[in-house]
Amino acid sequence: MTTTYQLPDTDITVVQHPLEPLTPAEIITAVAIVKVEYNLGEKVRFPMVVLKEPPKSVVLNFKPGDKIEREAFINVLNNADGLTYEAIISLDAKTVKSWKQIPDVQPSIMLDEFIECEAAVKASPEFQAAIKKRGITDPSLVMVDPWSAGYYAIEDEKGLRLSRALCWVRSSPNDNGYARPIEGVIPVVDLNKMEVIRVENYGVVPLPPNIRELRSRIY
Repeated sequence: MTTTYQLPDTDITVVQHPLEPLTPAEIITAVAIVKVEYNLGEKVRFPMVVLKEPPKSVVLNFKPGDKIEREAFINVLNNADGLTYEAIISLDAKTVKSWKQIPDVQPSIMLDEFIECEAAVKASPEFQAAIKKRGITDPSLVMVDPWSAGYYAIEDEKGLRLSRALCWVRSSPNDNGYARPIEGVIPVVDLNKMEVIRVENYGVVPLPPNIRELRSRIY
């Protein structure tokens, strides 16, 4: 079955220079072409979809009105197998010109991973038990910042997409998220599975004082 793609916003009247960034329509189309051509499932992410810049000679010799060949460069992360790929898409021919796996690398961490990682940490029974020892009984008040983590020769973690999550706790839902760090506890999360694989616990450290409570005592 042949799939036909359309680029409603990529007419030359819209894209007027070879170095113009991809339009939203071009980004959507480039992703769709890769998904269909390689039968990608739902567990894929696209950390980068950008213009594949043409050769310098094309840019230097460009004159208004010249035909502009448009290509997209894409990073693909497959959460199902943890592998990273790079692809080059011809938006004129609507085909994948290049597709290759890049071994032993991880793409940059993404905003949607931040959100999903926080949910995974809060749902972890091991993490809930650790913060309870620190007097925190409402995980919804916890704020999680996932930081990308390196690989430190722990055999079971080789090749995993890991995050070491730093955590804070609010006094109320509208409180400053960074006012009260939760010290001594670091959840380590497999971002492909969105599972907490361990909670590093370096001892219970008292939470910083609640500023509102201090103010009520002073005044």
